[in-house]
Amino acid sequence: MLRERSLQALGGGPGRARATRGGNGGGHASILGGMALRVGVIGGGFGADVHVPGLRAEGHEVVAIATARPDRAEALARQLAIPSFTSDALALARRADIDLVAVVSPPTLHHDHVLAAIAAGKHVLCEKPFAASIAQARAMLEAAERAGIVHAVDHEFRYAAARSAVKERIVAGTIGEVRLVHVVTASGGTLSADEPRAAWWLRADRRGGLLGARASHWIDTLRWWLGDVARARGELRAFVPERATLEGDRLRVTSDDTCEVLLRFASGALATIALSNTVAAAVNRVEVHGSTGALRIDGAGRLVHAPLGAPEVELLPAPGEGEQLAAYRALVRRVTARVAGDQAAEYPTFRDGLAVQEVLEAVYADAL
Repeated sequence: MLRERSLQALGGGPGRARATRGGNGGGHASILGGMALRVGVIGGGFGADVHVPGLRAEGHEVVAIATARPDRAEALARQLAIPSFTSDALALARRADIDLVAVVSPPTLHHDHVLAAIAAGKHVLCEKPFAASIAQARAMLEAAERAGIVHAVDHEFRYAAARSAVKERIVAGTIGEVRLVHVVTASGGTLSADEPRAAWWLRADRRGGLLGARASHWIDTLRWWLGDVARARGELRAFVPERATLEGDRLRVTSDDTCEVLLRFASGALATIALSNTVAAAVNRVEVHGSTGALRIDGAGRLVHAPLGAPEVELLPAPGEGEQLAAYRALVRRVTARVAGDQAAEYPTFRDGLAVQEVLEAVYADAL
């Protein structure tokens, strides 16, 4: 079986220049110091679509990519002009020419991939949902803190323009004491049973489904806005019981295509998150209600302020294309700053990943 090859050996795309190591503690490079971090990406899909272009747009060098299928790894390396590819994720994590590992594999594989990268002294940016259990999330956090590496979870939507603006206005007291938040995102994106998904995404035992994929982003955002969660409850449903897979077969669905989450925060605020991919009408709305006004992100992504007793004011227009990539790049810049030694750089860490995992597990348990 093909384990690891370079595109140069296969006559593929040109290799990228190797960055010179600098700094201390293993010599991690810094974009702030005029050098690029050398990154290995574990996982295709979102890794190829967002991580690779986002990292490159911030000046970093993508050295290698790993996927479980060697033919897929090779195809992505050729398509994206990545110098090296492998079907051995653990080997990629141990490579001497990598400073940071982006773990974009399915959730049940994060634990092994992250721990391998940490053991090799790499900084880690891990996809969400962070883990398959609270125990795994805690183990990854403890290992990262012992090793002293920079660790982050890819909750990049914190840095979408409207969400960042809501955070700023909550901190500024623009709407007073926040008391109630409603998040509703629904569409018919997977209403048809013939709309294929990756097999792991359809399985609850592999932590597929909307709760982990999308609600986790909102749980992180709401914690960022409102503080710690005191209690979490929820309901999960799979309205489409069987679905086509990207692997070419059909699978009985055990993960959720619809979820509803109720959160109570330590502050006393309440929040609901309602998500579905299997309804006819498309709805996308976020409402943040306070004691002196409200903020609303409408279906177009505009941010509106509704002061108590005064006309509504548009604070931000609808975003253009590429909002997710822009948010991811903002996250990468913050992680890069921490690698460069900026201890004030703010971003979601493994500690945030553990906190979100605790909420997810509470919802899974309540929905049984």
